Amino acid sequence: MAVSVECADAIHARRDRERLRQALDDLIDNSLRHARPGTAVVLSAQRSDGRISVTVRDDGPGFSAELLDGHGTGDGPEANAGLGLSVVSAIAEAHGGALRLQNEKPTGASASIELPA
Repeated sequence: MAVSVECADAIHARRDRERLRQALDDLIDNSLRHARPGTAVVLSAQRSDGRISVTVRDDGPGFSAELLDGHGTGDGPEANAGLGLSVVSAIAEAHGGALRLQNEKPTGASASIELPA
């Protein structure tokens, strides 16, 4: 399994590096476990409208509807989210941001940590 990185420009944020690394490690680990064999997990970062978004995408089965209901709108972790995504959500919120989850088409999932720039 491979991880590819897409980031056009250098993006810097003064945040708790260890906690953000923990959150990204959790998202990447989750994607590696659910991606189809032989495919790449994509880590990307972008800056837009005063926000920084770091996204991990895979081509696995995607998130359940229940999980998307809890995270897709930034309403906080849903009871079935599991410890990993709950921790990621808490780290994002502690930095003034949010965890956003969505399913990709035709398959796959993306999880984004969105933070104020």
